[in-house]
Amino acid sequence: ENGQKKTGVTRPTYNANTDYMALMQKAAAAGDLSAAGYYEQQRNDKIAGTGSKYKPTATYADYYNRVDPARASVLEGGYLTAAEQAGRGGYLNGALTALKDNYDTQTAAIGAESDAQIQMLEERSRRQKEQQAAKYDNLSRQLYTDMMDERRVLPDQLAAGGYTGGATESSLLRNRLSYEQALRANEGERLSGERDIDLALTQGTLQQKIARQQAERELAGSYATQYANLMGQLQTQQNYEAEQELARKQADISYALEAAKTKAALGDFSGYAMLTDLNGNRLFSDADIAQLAAAYQAQAASKSGSSGGGGSRRYYSGNDETTDPAVEKPRGLTGDQYKAYESLMNFGQKMGIKSLVAGAYKLASIKSSDEQDGKLYTKAKTILENMNK
Repeated sequence: ENGQKKTGVTRPTYNANTDYMALMQKAAAAGDLSAAGYYEQQRNDKIAGTGSKYKPTATYADYYNRVDPARASVLEGGYLTAAEQAGRGGYLNGALTALKDNYDTQTAAIGAESDAQIQMLEERSRRQKEQQAAKYDNLSRQLYTDMMDERRVLPDQLAAGGYTGGATESSLLRNRLSYEQALRANEGERLSGERDIDLALTQGTLQQKIARQQAERELAGSYATQYANLMGQLQTQQNYEAEQELARKQADISYALEAAKTKAALGDFSGYAMLTDLNGNRLFSDADIAQLAAAYQAQAASKSGSSGGGGSRRYYSGNDETTDPAVEKPRGLTGDQYKAYESLMNFGQKMGIKSLVAGAYKLASIKSSDEQDGKLYTKAKTILENMNK
């Protein structure tokens, strides 16, 4: 790092490791000649300070004074073209979109996984019920088969034992009652098994729903954190772009003002047509510029007349008159025009303005005032309009 050259423009010290030629060329290629002039000046300072073999240049020297401190602070961070600035903002907006898409995708995935798990539980429950139904159906059939087999052999067994008649009927009845009792017990076990299967399905489904809600809450929390971070970055980027744009506008207005004042000193007031506020609204109308030009021409005529000899000029202030013997009546002005010119010069004395051109410029700068300056402006504007007739 080395010291900085003292100029009317604030500029930090140069950095020996920065390629100012590249920055200068990049800014120039983007049409940003004030930035190019800024980097060119730093390059020249770097060459002088480091004893570099390269030669200084002055390609953009005329634009260097357009860089004010606010713009300089932006340029110190490196040069970004409009496309790069938009690209960075686009990147952050794209990141927000990608984050939302990712959140939606993961939310859908969590839901799909939960649904799949519940479907698996339901399928397993269905298979268990089918298996249990088959088991108890087989048992029921076996009970029926056993009962019928016993009914076929029971009469012969009873007859062989000497039992006939009522004894046989009683035995057959007991056989039937035993079958029905076993069948009811079998059906009860089947229903109990189905209830256990349904309960397991309900519990498993509830667990899956709880797990899904937990996963979605965690995902939402992560999304909110990342979203807030990206929004902070986006706001920072937008603030940076706004500051850079404001710095550029201020520099352009400052340059246009200096250029207008330089031209006006030579009688060319066209530069005032370029003066605008930060919103692009003109500060000087065509009528204002015409009045400035008329005032300048009157002053020039006055100087031309006074160079031929002595004389006197009266200055009007309300009903009072004062005489300045050192100034003669300007040429080309007669009657009310001459009185208006004298009053305007008197107004210039009140405002502490030595130059009529500077006085006219002062008028435009106090338009917004509604106090004493505003009243003086109204009076002086009327004077200028009378001179223009």
